[in-house]
Amino acid sequence: DETFIDFANQPMLYYYTQKITPSFFYQSPLSMHNDYLQKRFLENLGNYKTPLLLFSSFPIHDGAWEYNSIDWVPNALRHYQIAEYLFQQYQPFVIVGNYCLWKSKQSNLENNITHLFTWKNDSNKATFQGGVIDSLTTGEDGNVLLTETFKKALQTDNGLTYKTSEDSSMHKMDILFSDTLSGTAYYVLKHDKGEKIKFYLNGNITMLNIDEVKYIPDFYSTYPHHWDMDRLPYIWANYDEKIHSAPVQKIIADTSILLNSSPKSFALPSYIDKSTGNYIYISLDVTNESPITVQFSYGPSNGWIDFTVPRGNGIRTFAIRVSSQYNWYAKENTSISLFTTSPVNVTLKKILLLKGDYL
Repeated sequence: DETFIDFANQPMLYYYTQKITPSFFYQSPLSMHNDYLQKRFLENLGNYKTPLLLFSSFPIHDGAWEYNSIDWVPNALRHYQIAEYLFQQYQPFVIVGNYCLWKSKQSNLENNITHLFTWKNDSNKATFQGGVIDSLTTGEDGNVLLTETFKKALQTDNGLTYKTSEDSSMHKMDILFSDTLSGTAYYVLKHDKGEKIKFYLNGNITMLNIDEVKYIPDFYSTYPHHWDMDRLPYIWANYDEKIHSAPVQKIIADTSILLNSSPKSFALPSYIDKSTGNYIYISLDVTNESPITVQFSYGPSNGWIDFTVPRGNGIRTFAIRVSSQYNWYAKENTSISLFTTSPVNVTLKKILLLKGDYL
């Protein structure tokens, strides 16, 4: 009697898995395109048991047209009321096929993980070069996950190869995902029970972990995203009455500061009420004959959002729904920053942290 929530616009999976759709729409979340329909969807979830959430495909290509971002609008931004509910009720679990699967925070589901090998450079002098890792014997059928940390100045493909007890020929491992922000690369090898595997590494790394996993852990859902909200923050700040009456949690900045290509950072309070989401409200003074782009980030490196200042004169206001990105909830955020490469002067007048509206 259990089913799952589809937040990746993949409704055919209900047919293939023979599970009921926990919604009055078959195509979700795309059909929940306004506040009323999002509210109805969330109210209706109480009628179903949904321990799993199909959150997104893997990987997501920011700025591309795909089912995670139809018409180039990320699902979590278009349906931010639903997304923020899911952020608080579910957590990243595993990657199955090309999908990031989350589980309810009340779920007892577990992913079997057995640690096999660790190498760590504690001296910060040498790296693991041209090394051979002794044969590792697997337990059950599943996957071997290799997580390597590399120096950012070096190549991200370190020539990882392997041999098995069943096949003595050398095979090259392809990178499943490379996180160039943190300098981490992930490799996965499917294996049979009791298989012996020997790995060869021809590059330079500073750390290597090898784990045997039933399913690939979802390391991806907390990867920082870079969105372009274009004019949406301007429209929200100037035409959404709910934002006009939103409570101010904290005045982040209230003095004039000239923005330029060097990011200007501002501290966030140690406690933020995120229960109904949050806006970052920004006031800028600028005279521009053509639209200009300003970049907002938080973390300091947990997410980036570009927004457009339309042509005009004087004070303009903007509201960024920062809680529409999962890392606002999942990671520690101590600061925000703004910068622009605009050829005209852009003066920051005020930054407010607002308590968001909720259905």
